[in-house]
Amino acid sequence: MKSAVLISIFVFSSIFEGGLGADPVGYFYKEMGCTKNDGKVINYNCPDFTQNTTCYFKNEILKPGERLDRELLKGSCNADCSCSLDGQLTCARYDCWFQIKPGCSLYKYSLDSCCPVGSVCDTPAECVVDGKTHKEGQHIYPKDTCDICVCDKDFKQEAPFCRPRKCMDQANNQYEVKRNGAPVFFKNENCCPNTWTMDEGEKIIKLNPEAPTDSKLFCKFGDRKVQLGHGFEKSVKPYGEVVPLRCECTAPPFVICREK
Repeated sequence: MKSAVLISIFVFSSIFEGGLGADPVGYFYKEMGCTKNDGKVINYNCPDFTQNTTCYFKNEILKPGERLDRELLKGSCNADCSCSLDGQLTCARYDCWFQIKPGCSLYKYSLDSCCPVGSVCDTPAECVVDGKTHKEGQHIYPKDTCDICVCDKDFKQEAPFCRPRKCMDQANNQYEVKRNGAPVFFKNENCCPNTWTMDEGEKIIKLNPEAPTDSKLFCKFGDRKVQLGHGFEKSVKPYGEVVPLRCECTAPPFVICREK
């Protein structure tokens, strides 16, 4: 296993004001193993996700037959991942089967587990975050952060009760990543894409009249190049409910879709 070879992408610095901690797009790129430089123009260095001879995960590159370090999978529902001969990251997922102990009332989770790690049997502790009360053992997703927390006794919104979220798109959405799909971010969500959408022949139009017209920047969407400030509108129905989207090239190399 070795570090990924990177290619340079440039985006305007105004896109990511506010820091990665509260910016879903910036956090998404960080989780994808891309790096940026500060300045008037942000330089994004991203792996070439489209090739089919190796597998990428964050800033790691795996050859066929190599397995991903399990430390990188902690906190996800992927138990083990390996690189197949065709450059696909194949993952086995946890099958959670846990029964609450007699006399107990709640499942107890940890930051590094997909499945419950125990039961809450005594009077549960309560944690108030963003005006909402959570019970001991429950996951918490604080507003305006890219963190995940677990409620416990003496809770504070910091380590060891909280840690940065892990976006697992390179494991769970590699089909879309390799084919230049667009990550989709719903309203009031925390940093990781909710789903992805693929090129279905949408008409590309200029959505932002203030975007520079002489820029050589572009996003990739399927086999098409989308100029900065251009994009399309469409709807997706990932969970049984129609969600309208505005998809625009604002931060190459991916077209970014947001709920309208």
